[in-house]
Amino acid sequence: MSRCRRALWFIFRIARFSNTPVVNGTAVFENCTFATGQIENNGSVTYTGSTKEPENIGEPVESYQGLAFSFTSGKEFSAVVQGSQVSQTLPFELKGTKAADAKVAAKVLGQDGAEVEGLSASVSDGKVSLAGTAPTAGSYSVAVSASAAKEDGSTDSTSETLNFGVQEQIQVRLSGDLQCFVVNGTSAQSSEYEVMATSTGGGGSSSTSQSNRLKPEVKEGTGEWEDWNTFATRNSDAEISFSISPEGSGMEVSPVAYDTVYVTGTPQTPGTYHITATVTSGARNQQSSSVEMRIYADDQTLQQRMDALSEGTSSWDMEPYEISETGNAVVPVGLHDIYGSHESGVYGIIGKGENGNFGTETLTIPAGADVTLHNMKIYSSVKIVVEKGGKLTFTMIHNWGDSTTVRPRSAGVVEAGGVFQNNYILLKSVGSLESYPRIDLNGEGAVATFNSVIVTPTGSYVDSGSAIHLNAPHTRGEIISRTLTTGGTIINRGFIGASATPVKGHLECKGLIVGGGRVHAIPELDSCRDGVELSHEAAVGKIAQEEIEYLMARGLDEDEATSTIVRGFLNVDASDLLLFPDPATLSVLPWRPAQGRVVRFYCDIRYPDGTPFEGDGRHLLREANRRARRAGYSLTIGTASEFYLFELDENGHPTTIPHDHGEYFDVAPLDKAETCAARSA
Repeated sequence: MSRCRRALWFIFRIARFSNTPVVNGTAVFENCTFATGQIENNGSVTYTGSTKEPENIGEPVESYQGLAFSFTSGKEFSAVVQGSQVSQTLPFELKGTKAADAKVAAKVLGQDGAEVEGLSASVSDGKVSLAGTAPTAGSYSVAVSASAAKEDGSTDSTSETLNFGVQEQIQVRLSGDLQCFVVNGTSAQSSEYEVMATSTGGGGSSSTSQSNRLKPEVKEGTGEWEDWNTFATRNSDAEISFSISPEGSGMEVSPVAYDTVYVTGTPQTPGTYHITATVTSGARNQQSSSVEMRIYADDQTLQQRMDALSEGTSSWDMEPYEISETGNAVVPVGLHDIYGSHESGVYGIIGKGENGNFGTETLTIPAGADVTLHNMKIYSSVKIVVEKGGKLTFTMIHNWGDSTTVRPRSAGVVEAGGVFQNNYILLKSVGSLESYPRIDLNGEGAVATFNSVIVTPTGSYVDSGSAIHLNAPHTRGEIISRTLTTGGTIINRGFIGASATPVKGHLECKGLIVGGGRVHAIPELDSCRDGVELSHEAAVGKIAQEEIEYLMARGLDEDEATSTIVRGFLNVDASDLLLFPDPATLSVLPWRPAQGRVVRFYCDIRYPDGTPFEGDGRHLLREANRRARRAGYSLTIGTASEFYLFELDENGHPTTIPHDHGEYFDVAPLDKAETCAARSA
């Protein structure tokens, strides 16, 4: 048996081996044959030329293996939260010829390479351990090293870096309020452009779709609160979940959409429920404080709910927001504001529906009461009664959905000296709206006012109006409506009827078309008695081009000019203003002929009650002067005449073509003022 000893190098050429050669070193077989077809190769063999590789029946001699770490579960510790207690391990295997003799050590390092206080790393039983208190947020590492002496006196060593991150603490909150429902009420997912309330059918059954919006927000460390989407964008591993406790509410929380979540579903069981949000991001897991949602049984009347209010309550967010029975409620004199929903804008409901339930119950505003109903829908089953000396303000700001059908019905009576004021605003899309409230003024000196502002885009249909019946002497009624369409259809109705004298009534139905749509104004005045004063104004049109050009000449662009005109048109508060002449400003116009002399005087603009109109220039100037005096200044005002020169047409009539194209303080030849002055001279 031929042998090649370890550490020897042999080359065999054109050799035939009758037995099985043994190789313990390095050998090359070139053009060789093996009678047994075998070789005991314990070293390193190369076969060249025609040599056919024999079967190896030996075991290769192991060469020296250097030290090396193997982390089967990865080289990163889990992220930890600043200030938290840390206790983590990572298993490893140290491989190599001298692995059993190696010394292994570990230490915690910061981004600057310095050791970190408060955290320690150790090695034991094939594990690297990380323990202590997490430092400030940032990136950190654990340096693990191993070393051992080799037989030749040199040192074999290896190292690995294990990374981990420290995250800032987070806080989580849900901002917003939830409605207080009754059992079997409905809460449908909504958005700021969708339905706030829905009435189905033409009277009869109705369902309330409440917009219960909550906004999840997150705060990192000492930073600012930010919405969920912003936080999640910066933290790709962030997740959020919601819970409602206790179970059995029949409600759930929708996923986050546009930084908002909605409570949806149908309440099943009365009680108080709590909605919370939980945010996880890395090692961070934080739950928000809870937002309360109260579910009521529909077992108390409106009167019973108001009886339970604390003495001296002046403002009440009606709970629940749907009360089917009034119990012929009388509003307390000290209660000035009742909100269907104070925060979210969703309005409440009083009554049992429309169809076949007309005036079966009452809601009374007694003498001395001055109350405003905010965002409240009162069904026709409830008759509003304003007693002698009482005052009711009914304010509704509605935000409907594109396909919503609305059929509100309401009616009331006002007794002697009572006041009823209705304010209705609709500025967003609605599928179909038909509204026609009626007020009867049955007592002497009673007053009723309806103010409405309605805007309809393409696809909306609105048939809106109101009716006032003047049934007693010295009663007054006013209906002021402003409608604007950008593509929808508006039927603007108004009715004032007089069956007593003396009475006064005024009706305004004004519509504006911007870009397209239809406005149909239907004012009605009805009386068969002498001594009544009823008047109406009705107008439908578009913005005059000269009005736009007038404002553009004063520095506004076309869009700004249009917006200014629209805002002025929709200002119903300024619809009834009076001029108060100032006699001290009376002067005779000297350029007018002696025959039929003309005088001029300035006026103050005031509301009918005498209070100054906020847009009155004289009033604004007086206020500016007062403020200047209080600050120790005096005002000196000078006047300057401004005029524009235009070309004349062939008939000598003025045109809108300017005489020149000079600008402010321009010079000739662009400014032709000097030429004009010379001609005048």
